[in-house]
Amino acid sequence: MDPCSSPSRKEQKRAQYRQVKAHMQREDGRVTAHGWSLPGKSKLWCAAGVNLSGGRTPEMVDGSGLKTGSQSSLDQLEEQEGGEQHPQQEEAGAGAVSSRVWLCISTHSSTKVLVLDASLPSEQLDSFYACNTHVLCIASVPGALETDYTAGEDVPQDPDAGQGDRASLAGSVASVGSAGSDGAPPAEGATAVLQTASARLTSEDQSEGEVLRMSSALPTMWLGAQNGCLYVHSAVARWRKCLHAIKLKDSILNIVHVRGRVLVALADGTLAIFHRGADGQWDLTNYHLLDLGRPHHSIRCMAVVHDKVWCGYRNKIYVIQPKAMKIEKSFDAHPRRESQVRQLAWLGDGIWVSIRLDSTLRLFHAHTLQHLQDVDIEPYVSKMLGTGKLGFSFVRITALMVSCNRLWVGTGNGVIISIPLSEANRTLAMSAQRPGGAVRVYGDEGSEGGGAPAGTCVPYCSMAHAQLCFHGHRDAVKFFVSVPDSGSDDPPSESSDTTASEPKTYLVMSGGEGYIDFRMGDEGSELDGLLDSAEGRTSAATKTERSHLIVWQVASCQD
Repeated sequence: MDPCSSPSRKEQKRAQYRQVKAHMQREDGRVTAHGWSLPGKSKLWCAAGVNLSGGRTPEMVDGSGLKTGSQSSLDQLEEQEGGEQHPQQEEAGAGAVSSRVWLCISTHSSTKVLVLDASLPSEQLDSFYACNTHVLCIASVPGALETDYTAGEDVPQDPDAGQGDRASLAGSVASVGSAGSDGAPPAEGATAVLQTASARLTSEDQSEGEVLRMSSALPTMWLGAQNGCLYVHSAVARWRKCLHAIKLKDSILNIVHVRGRVLVALADGTLAIFHRGADGQWDLTNYHLLDLGRPHHSIRCMAVVHDKVWCGYRNKIYVIQPKAMKIEKSFDAHPRRESQVRQLAWLGDGIWVSIRLDSTLRLFHAHTLQHLQDVDIEPYVSKMLGTGKLGFSFVRITALMVSCNRLWVGTGNGVIISIPLSEANRTLAMSAQRPGGAVRVYGDEGSEGGGAPAGTCVPYCSMAHAQLCFHGHRDAVKFFVSVPDSGSDDPPSESSDTTASEPKTYLVMSGGEGYIDFRMGDEGSELDGLLDSAEGRTSAATKTERSHLIVWQVASCQD
């Protein structure tokens, strides 16, 4: 029997929630949240908001007079085709502002994709099975833009590089710039090696208009699976149809896009870097592999920071230049070599970093790589929940995101914290001494690499202004997603040119197993389930333990 589902464990959990409820009832004045549960026997794994910006096809560029990467490309394409639209893309031409979200939920043998509009949670736009394995990550990639790096621009060319394993549909992993098996990291400046592979491009008998709609030069969704398969779907038409697919050497843990490059992090410590072809579509048959060193460890997280990509690898962070596809810099994010960087969140000239099994967040400068601030959230969680035992005393960070000038932190015990970010918080953080304010700030002067450049914004935070949500999950927070609130009653302001197109509100979503209102404990589920019989108890337990999404409407901060 699973010890986590044993009666004694459940009774212990109930006692824990009763203690939390008694403490939380003394707190009030907080904003409520809303959410919904997902089908039973499914586990939430990952999610991504849909970016509908950009997009071009050869027909758009050659002779049609459409501007490359224009947000109105989809609208103009529809006009050329007589105004007929596929039902699933009626809102696709509205530009980049979209409250649509793709969710990946998994059973023991397959992964299903749910397409939802966060503004209309009661309506499911579509659902389909993506593959017969676990999808571990998903990313939204905009259409082709004029600002994208051109194909072959500053790309290292090595004719002696491995040509790939066509039989396995994967390029061979070449160790680039590593020092062998002694564990030394690769030298700065190590570049990626070109790979060639057979990629599956799905094609059927389609009309000319359907072919244009299905071009991967338009916005796409990328899904990375545990078995190494990478799937590319259209974000604007026939969502369930896979446009491109390729099998890589190991599990895919993270996917990011920056200016026409898609970087795919693998569990064997390598980065697969993909680029577009001359026609604007993604070319999965020719890609580059960049090895971060030996012994191989998983690349657990990535984040776009200005025009660079930061990768969490063991206790280090590697700064990758995606244009040249090379390692630019690396530094230790934590002094212990056995530590692991798990989450990265970027805003302005600062990046917040979390470490596995650690409750302390670390802030680094984007340019100088200087360690600026430490924030320990464990004292705050213990103070707010009123218990230092039965599980909440050990706080580990499992999800991290920046949205609306706030740092959103999810923990392994389902607690969600939102912390305002501001340059002004540097002074507040230095003087925070009360319980829940465990913060250390490091000076800007006299450090190696120099201080922060003048005129930049560094997102310091102070736990004195932190907020803990009464709504949480019964297990670890899996992810956060933020999308514009397209259903908001308040239109964007027209008084300012800089903010006219910026939504006034965003929808912030958290995903995880189970749901708990810390003010109510388990009483809500007991009342909902009408526990008059064993069947009623089973039904209520199933309802409260299935995957849940929690959604907040948050005002955007336009400084």
